[in-house]
Amino acid sequence: GMGGLGKTTLARKVYTSSSVKQHFEAASWVTVSQKFKGIDLLKDIMKQIMGGRDESVAKMNEYEVGNKIHDFLLQKTYLVVLDDVWETDTWDQINKRVKTFPDATNGSRVLLTTRKEDVANHVQMPIYVHHLNKLDEEKSWELFSCKALPSYKRSVIRDVDEFEKLGRKLAKKCDGLPLALKV
Repeated sequence: GMGGLGKTTLARKVYTSSSVKQHFEAASWVTVSQKFKGIDLLKDIMKQIMGGRDESVAKMNEYEVGNKIHDFLLQKTYLVVLDDVWETDTWDQINKRVKTFPDATNGSRVLLTTRKEDVANHVQMPIYVHHLNKLDEEKSWELFSCKALPSYKRSVIRDVDEFEKLGRKLAKKCDGLPLALKV
């Protein structure tokens, strides 16, 4: 979905949840961005899941790093978050040319956030695409009002009706995007 819908926020909530954390033996979060190199992503994942104090990592190519990650994760449950993936080639670089992630038949997961549906559908693992939608007007107003004026500050407002009228107008201009409403 489009920027500002809350994809990263939702993924971060899942990733940091204690009930989720205790389910996985290894976890990694990488922000991909538009300018990335597959080898750098792989090395980042490797450092996070294996501790990565190994000096030889710098000299490794993507096949060596991918195979090392694969072997390490083979008997483990893992969660890898790839945040903000822009191109289908990202997946190809880190898990097609090199089979980095073992088949997730043990409950392991790769969670990917992207603005592009073709990127989400390109991943060739058991796949579930969760679409985030914009907030409706009422939910937008609720989010805006609780951020702009938490309940403990409500008593300082002289004209609550005017606040609500103006607030609803502003919330509508944010077009249902949670990030715009919070900022």
